[in-house]
Amino acid sequence: MKHVDTQTDEHLLTSKKSTPHFVVAGFDPFGDASFNPSEEIAKLFPDLITVKSYGQVPVTQLVLPTCCRASWTKLKRTLDSLSDDDVNLVAIGLSAMSTHLELERVALNLRDYRIEDNNGHQPLNKRIQKKGENALFTTVPLDKVQKTLTDRGIPTRISNHAGTFVCNDVYFNALHYQKLHEHIKSALFVHVPLPKNFIAQMRGSKKMPKLSTLKTKRLPVKPDEQLKVMQEAMQIVILECLKHSG
Repeated sequence: MKHVDTQTDEHLLTSKKSTPHFVVAGFDPFGDASFNPSEEIAKLFPDLITVKSYGQVPVTQLVLPTCCRASWTKLKRTLDSLSDDDVNLVAIGLSAMSTHLELERVALNLRDYRIEDNNGHQPLNKRIQKKGENALFTTVPLDKVQKTLTDRGIPTRISNHAGTFVCNDVYFNALHYQKLHEHIKSALFVHVPLPKNFIAQMRGSKKMPKLSTLKTKRLPVKPDEQLKVMQEAMQIVILECLKHSG
């Protein structure tokens, strides 16, 4: 079993609450790609994270199939199984043209796929839920999460558009599920760039990131080391979600 001791900032948590549980979900490669960093980042998460005032918090890591139906089926099965815990969910997807972590504010009730998903589905201008709301917003205070990340030198943006592909599909279903199930304390989708683009953005900044994975002032070149940096950044995200959860 993997285990990482990660002490949060002293101001993060000040009182004992119900037992939390982290769920981190990435996606398998899609389209012509043979690699999806969101999958690798999810796999790098430890099985336990030590959080001040909570002790060891379990982490469930998932790799979702890039399919409009199978992805949510797999995620929902996991969320259903954790009904006795306070769940903080972060789903991760790839935004290949980006250079920042993109915190997604909104999920649309819309499927409009520019390409087929991995199971050959390509819905165009279709609603995810026929009687659902047009859009759902995360309850996570993204401005506060962004500030924590940027203060640590991590390139971060708030995005108001999660797209209309499988990422948005999963996000809309997750936010709808949260409204119906009180054990889901937070749900957030984060688009991540390719590791080389993320590190290049860091390299162009005057501020050296404050991350334990950076042992020296030199940013990593090897892909596996770059992924570890991104995983630590995403770990900060989910700890912030716990900090601000209801």
